Amino acid sequence: MADTEVYIESVDLDELVTWIEDKIGTVKKIAEDDELLVYHGKAGGEVLPIFIQKNVEDGAFVGVWFNSIYAPWETDAECARELHQRFGKSVQCDPGDEVKGQDMFLEISADGEQLVKLS
Repeated sequence: MADTEVYIESVDLDELVTWIEDKIGTVKKIAEDDELLVYHGKAGGEVLPIFIQKNVEDGAFVGVWFNSIYAPWETDAECARELHQRFGKSVQCDPGDEVKGQDMFLEISADGEQLVKLS
């Protein structure tokens, strides 16, 4: 997998960063503005860039992008499941190659897992 990208329902950013550090170790904040936080961690002996988009869908979600093949998940869905388990929030992600090109996200929530159409 080239990278890992998920969208979690509005979550405390400090708690999100703590979760990231629990998964990959200490991260360093590189940049921050009103819309984006950028961190660097280490994975696979390489720099692991992490981008946190603060206000996706008018603040309903926070986007998290681990821009490396060394992110600790094989699929976006694995990461989304862990985030949902940790925070109990709805998480959306790419559902995988089997549904590519269909404008669908996998949504993991208290109701289980389902495919939802992108708006």
